[in-house]
Amino acid sequence: MVQGFSGCKYYYLGQPTETILRSLGSEENPLQILSEYEHIKWNVGESVQDYCIRFNSIYNAIPDHLRPPMGLAMMNFLDGFDANKAYQLRERESATMEDMQKIAVSVEENLLAKRARARAEKKVTRKE
Repeated sequence: MVQGFSGCKYYYLGQPTETILRSLGSEENPLQILSEYEHIKWNVGESVQDYCIRFNSIYNAIPDHLRPPMGLAMMNFLDGFDANKAYQLRERESATMEDMQKIAVSVEENLLAKRARARAEKKVTRKE
Protein backbone atom coordinates (compact mmCIF):
# COMPACT_ATOMS: atom_id res chain seq x y z
CA MET A 1 0.00 0.00 0.00
CA VAL A 2 1.04 3.56 -0.60
CA GLN A 3 1.71 5.59 2.51
CA GLY A 4 -1.20 7.92 3.25
CA PHE A 5 -3.74 5.58 1.67
CA SER A 6 -4.27 3.14 4.51
CA GLY A 7 -7.29 0.96 3.89
CA CYS A 8 -7.17 1.45 0.12
CA LYS A 9 -6.41 -1.74 -1.77
CA TYR A 10 -6.67 -0.53 -5.38
CA TYR A 11 -5.15 2.49 -7.03
CA TYR A 12 -5.93 4.36 -10.20
CA LEU A 13 -2.72 4.57 -12.17
CA GLY A 14 -4.04 6.57 -15.09
CA GLN A 15 -4.37 3.52 -17.34
CA PRO A 16 -7.45 1.49 -18.20
CA THR A 17 -7.91 -1.47 -15.88
CA GLU A 18 -7.55 -3.96 -18.74
CA THR A 19 -4.09 -2.63 -19.58
CA ILE A 20 -3.00 -2.94 -15.96
CA LEU A 21 -4.31 -6.49 -15.66
CA ARG A 22 -2.66 -7.46 -18.94
CA SER A 23 0.70 -6.11 -17.78
CA LEU A 24 0.41 -8.06 -14.53
CA GLY A 25 -0.28 -11.27 -16.42
CA SER A 26 -3.68 -11.90 -14.85
CA GLU A 27 -5.44 -12.05 -18.21
CA GLU A 28 -6.55 -15.47 -19.41
CA ASN A 29 -4.79 -17.27 -22.23
CA PRO A 30 -6.08 -15.70 -25.50
CA LEU A 31 -6.41 -19.10 -27.16
CA GLN A 32 -8.48 -20.34 -24.22
CA ILE A 33 -10.78 -17.32 -24.57
CA LEU A 34 -11.08 -17.94 -28.32
CA SER A 35 -11.92 -21.60 -27.67
CA GLU A 36 -14.56 -20.59 -25.11
CA TYR A 37 -16.01 -18.17 -27.67
CA GLU A 38 -16.20 -20.85 -30.37
CA HIS A 39 -18.09 -23.22 -28.05
CA ILE A 40 -20.43 -20.78 -26.31
CA LYS A 41 -24.01 -22.03 -26.00
CA TRP A 42 -27.20 -20.71 -24.44
CA ASN A 43 -27.66 -22.66 -21.22
CA VAL A 44 -30.95 -24.19 -20.13
CA GLY A 45 -32.60 -21.85 -17.65
CA GLU A 46 -30.43 -18.90 -18.69
CA SER A 47 -32.21 -15.77 -19.85
CA VAL A 48 -31.40 -14.50 -23.32
CA GLN A 49 -30.19 -11.26 -21.79
CA ASP A 50 -27.72 -13.15 -19.59
CA TYR A 51 -26.53 -15.09 -22.64
CA CYS A 52 -26.03 -11.79 -24.52
CA ILE A 53 -23.97 -10.39 -21.65
CA ARG A 54 -21.88 -13.56 -21.43
CA PHE A 55 -21.38 -13.65 -25.21
CA ASN A 56 -20.34 -9.98 -25.35
CA SER A 57 -17.91 -10.30 -22.45
CA ILE A 58 -16.20 -13.31 -24.03
CA TYR A 59 -16.13 -11.71 -27.49
CA ASN A 60 -14.68 -8.47 -26.12
CA ALA A 61 -12.04 -10.39 -24.15
CA ILE A 62 -10.58 -11.82 -27.36
CA PRO A 63 -7.46 -9.88 -28.38
CA ASP A 64 -7.95 -7.70 -31.47
CA HIS A 65 -5.56 -9.72 -33.63
CA LEU A 66 -7.58 -12.92 -32.97
CA ARG A 67 -11.10 -11.43 -32.82
CA PRO A 68 -13.44 -12.71 -35.56
CA PRO A 69 -15.21 -10.12 -37.75
CA MET A 70 -18.67 -9.01 -36.63
CA GLY A 71 -20.45 -10.99 -39.35
CA LEU A 72 -18.95 -14.23 -38.06
CA ALA A 73 -19.68 -13.18 -34.49
CA MET A 74 -23.34 -12.72 -35.39
CA MET A 75 -23.45 -16.22 -36.88
CA ASN A 76 -21.74 -17.67 -33.80
CA PHE A 77 -24.21 -15.84 -31.55
CA LEU A 78 -27.13 -17.48 -33.35
CA ASP A 79 -25.45 -20.89 -33.36
CA GLY A 80 -25.40 -20.74 -29.56
CA PHE A 81 -29.20 -21.12 -29.46
CA ASP A 82 -31.28 -24.22 -30.05
CA ALA A 83 -32.42 -24.78 -33.65
CA ASN A 84 -35.92 -23.30 -33.22
CA LYS A 85 -34.80 -20.07 -31.59
CA ALA A 86 -31.91 -19.65 -34.02
CA TYR A 87 -34.31 -20.08 -36.94
CA GLN A 88 -36.68 -17.44 -35.52
CA LEU A 89 -33.81 -14.98 -35.14
CA ARG A 90 -32.31 -15.70 -38.57
CA GLU A 91 -35.66 -14.85 -40.18
CA ARG A 92 -35.42 -11.30 -38.87
CA GLU A 93 -32.13 -10.45 -40.62
CA SER A 94 -30.50 -7.96 -38.28
CA ALA A 95 -27.90 -5.53 -39.61
CA THR A 96 -25.90 -5.27 -36.38
CA MET A 97 -25.11 -7.42 -33.36
CA GLU A 98 -26.87 -4.92 -31.12
CA ASP A 99 -30.07 -5.19 -33.15
CA MET A 100 -29.86 -8.97 -33.18
CA GLN A 101 -29.48 -9.09 -29.41
CA LYS A 102 -32.36 -6.66 -28.87
CA ILE A 103 -34.57 -8.82 -31.09
CA ALA A 104 -33.50 -11.98 -29.23
CA VAL A 105 -34.42 -10.40 -25.88
CA SER A 106 -37.78 -9.16 -27.21
CA VAL A 107 -38.59 -12.61 -28.65
CA GLU A 108 -37.96 -14.13 -25.23
CA GLU A 109 -40.08 -11.46 -23.51
CA ASN A 110 -42.96 -12.10 -25.92
CA LEU A 111 -42.71 -15.85 -25.39
CA LEU A 112 -42.73 -15.45 -21.60
CA ALA A 113 -45.75 -13.12 -21.83
CA LYS A 114 -47.63 -15.66 -23.99
CA ARG A 115 -46.88 -18.43 -21.51
CA ALA A 116 -48.09 -16.29 -18.62
CA ARG A 117 -51.34 -15.49 -20.46
CA ALA A 118 -51.88 -19.16 -21.29
CA ARG A 119 -51.38 -20.12 -17.61
CA ALA A 120 -53.80 -17.41 -16.51
CA GLU A 121 -56.40 -18.60 -19.00
CA LYS A 122 -56.04 -22.19 -17.78
CA LYS A 123 -56.58 -21.09 -14.20
CA VAL A 124 -59.71 -19.14 -15.19
CA THR A 125 -61.17 -22.07 -17.11
CA ARG A 126 -60.45 -24.48 -14.22
CA LYS A 127 -62.29 -22.26 -11.72
CA GLU A 128 -65.39 -22.12 -13.92
